Amino acid sequence: TCRINANQAGDTSFAPATQVQQSFTVSRALELTTPVSGLSGTFNSAYTLTLARAGGAPPYTFDLNSGTLPSGLSIESSTGVIRGTPSAATTQTVTVRVTDANGATATTNSFAISIAAAPLGTPSTPTSSATVGSLKSMGVTWTAVDNASSYTVKVYANNGSTLLQSINNVLGTFLTISSINFAGIADGTNYKISVTAVGTGNYSASSESAQSATTTNVKHTFDPNGAAGS
Repeated sequence: TCRINANQAGDTSFAPATQVQQSFTVSRALELTTPVSGLSGTFNSAYTLTLARAGGAPPYTFDLNSGTLPSGLSIESSTGVIRGTPSAATTQTVTVRVTDANGATATTNSFAISIAAAPLGTPSTPTSSATVGSLKSMGVTWTAVDNASSYTVKVYANNGSTLLQSINNVLGTFLTISSINFAGIADGTNYKISVTAVGTGNYSASSESAQSATTTNVKHTFDPNGAAGS
C-alpha cells in the first residue's frame, strides 16, 4: 500500500492549504501456473487437480480457455479446482483462464489430463483337475470377474515359474486343456494353472490369479496274466 501526501505552503498573502492524503494498493500481476503433476486419474475413481494462482485482486473467476475436460470432470469457477469422477478412459488437453476483480486475466499453457482404464479385479484361485476317463486333458473352472471381456489361462510347469502355454481369448468360466490348445501336454505330469481377466475400453487386465495344481491321468496297461503295468 502506498500513500501520497499533498502539501501547499502558505505565504504572507495565503494561509497553508489543508494537507491532502491519498492511499492506493498496487497488486502483484495476476499469474496462473501450468500444472505439471497430478495430471493422471483412473476411470470411475475420484479425481482432483488444484491450480496455483498468484497476484491479482479478488474475487477470481476461473474457466476453460480451450479444450474439453474428460467426461465426469468440471472446473469450479471460484477456486479453479478441477474435480469429479471420470466416466471414461481418455486423454484431453485444455488451457485454463483466471480473471480477477479488475478484469486482468492469466492463462495456463496447454496441459493434458489422462484418465487410465481401471484394472479388473483379480480372479480367485481356479479349480482344476484331470478330466475323468481321459488322457492329456485337464478341466479348469473359475469365478467370473465383473466387466471382464475374456480370460487368459496360463499353464506352468510344476515349479510354478516356467510358462508352458498361454491360452488367450477364453470366453466363459470353464476350459478344457488338451492337446488342441496345449500341444505339449503329457500324461502323469504335474502342472500349475492360473487365470487372468482381460478388459477392454474403460477396463484393463487384472493381476494374475494364484495357481492351482493338477496332475494329468496316467495310462495303465494290463498283461493277460493279470499283472498290472503302466
